[in-house]
Amino acid sequence: MSTQVQYRRGSGAQVAAFTGALGEMVVDTTNYVLNVADGVTVGGFSMAGVTATQTLTNKTLTSPTINSAVINAPSVTGTVVGSITLSATGNVSCGNINNTNANGVGNIGTSTTYFNTVFAKATSAQYADLAEMYAADAGYAPGTLLDFGGNHEVTATTTSHSTAVAGIVSTNPSYLMNATLTSDHVVAVALVGRVPCRVVGTFIKGDRLVASDIEGVA
Repeated sequence: MSTQVQYRRGSGAQVAAFTGALGEMVVDTTNYVLNVADGVTVGGFSMAGVTATQTLTNKTLTSPTINSAVINAPSVTGTVVGSITLSATGNVSCGNINNTNANGVGNIGTSTTYFNTVFAKATSAQYADLAEMYAADAGYAPGTLLDFGGNHEVTATTTSHSTAVAGIVSTNPSYLMNATLTSDHVVAVALVGRVPCRVVGTFIKGDRLVASDIEGVA
């Protein structure tokens, strides 16, 4: 059984929570119209089984939750506060994606669920080196100087003026290649750019650093 319940909002009035399955919601400046079936609890802005086209204009939705629902061609003009999850095959089309957090806060994708190809004209990054993941024979701290060799791909330098230097363990790589490499010990080796390095001795700007006979130190 389905019943249409209409609430007309007066000055200062609030719309109460409903008990019933929400089939359709139409929002305008004065009316909240809902088709409610008996027996299922619906609280706040939580919708289950919605298949109708929904258009929300100049409304603010705070943490909307849509459970097991299909919304065809949603159109939102205004502000959405919270999270929106689309299906795996859904698309987001817009002119700009702006970060409303502080600089350096927020991600696109995750370390375990990432995107495939990024098409872009230009990029910028906060950090200053390009690094690649290598399998090491032990865990090494950032700034450690590494050679090609050891039981795996890289190991800490131990020979003065070594000619097998691979690079320095990165502190915060701006761009990381081979990111999915798996091994007992994986390190990000800075290949180019600016990177802190463990050093012994006296030097000035412009001096070329070489491997020392101290493990992992230039």
